[in-house]
Amino acid sequence: MTETPGLTTGDDSELSPEQSLALIGAQRQATRRALEIDDWRLYGTWGLAWLIAYGTTYLVFPHASDPDANTGPAWLVAVVWPVAIGAAMFVTVRHVLSRRAGVLDGGGTLFGLSYLIGTAAAGVTGSILPRLIEPVDPGLASIAPSVCIVLVIGMIYLVSGAFWSDRLQAAVGGWLIVVNILALLPGTDTYSLGMAVGGGGGFLVAALLAWRRDRAGEVVADR
Repeated sequence: MTETPGLTTGDDSELSPEQSLALIGAQRQATRRALEIDDWRLYGTWGLAWLIAYGTTYLVFPHASDPDANTGPAWLVAVVWPVAIGAAMFVTVRHVLSRRAGVLDGGGTLFGLSYLIGTAAAGVTGSILPRLIEPVDPGLASIAPSVCIVLVIGMIYLVSGAFWSDRLQAAVGGWLIVVNILALLPGTDTYSLGMAVGGGGGFLVAALLAWRRDRAGEVVADR
């Protein structure tokens, strides 16, 4: 039990009504902080993951339309992507489970499975579609899976934000969808750079906004 300055918790009968209300409020605030998901932590983690993964891809393959014209070791991309995304997933799962241990219901598990199934299906779809066009465009084939996956991720954020009335989450989803389109407009060669700066950078900006929102909420709650 969290102790509140100036209050004794040894015997509730010694507390005045005002002190009892203050103690209850302090306990509710402590519980909220212990269970609340730190959005800024998750946005920041994924922002760094996207910045590193997409940034490395662009530095190694600046010309998606000509994969042979790489400026770095191709194996680096194959290593960086699973490490960066895997680390982000590990941080996300660990943080959510630590904050919601014992209180997660079937809905949370179903949401996680839906997220994984949706992104996996989008990746497979993006891998198949370019190969239906003859001759196969190597630039389109290299980015199509990512384009489909980001579109699904953006929609998940957008719908989840609308459902939970979380404007920041909805804004992140909308931003990812817009960036996904804008990064394609100049051609396939700019896609990885656009997603590194716009996608990863967008997550980092969202992390800062979420941190400021949480700090403002804590100040109001402590008053």
